[in-house]
Amino acid sequence: MTTESLEIPAVPTTRKLEELLDINRASKVLGIRPKTLRHHVLRRRIDYVKIGGRVLFRPDTLWEFIEHNTIHSRSIASSCGIATL
Repeated sequence: MTTESLEIPAVPTTRKLEELLDINRASKVLGIRPKTLRHHVLRRRIDYVKIGGRVLFRPDTLWEFIEHNTIHSRSIASSCGIATL
């Protein structure tokens, strides 16, 4: 029986675990109830990290969620040449 050494991938040092936000902190950042954020997780509308039983969020994921759900005003849309209703 041979044993092969397993290589562990390098973890980027630019991210720290302290940067991850739990449901309560992330919902405060987004200005929504924790129940609403759990609903988004359940429907896979927002990316998350699951460690054990904990659901955690990266700050950049919250910014992406905000950007994806931003509705631009007509003045911005028309100046970009986007047709409005």
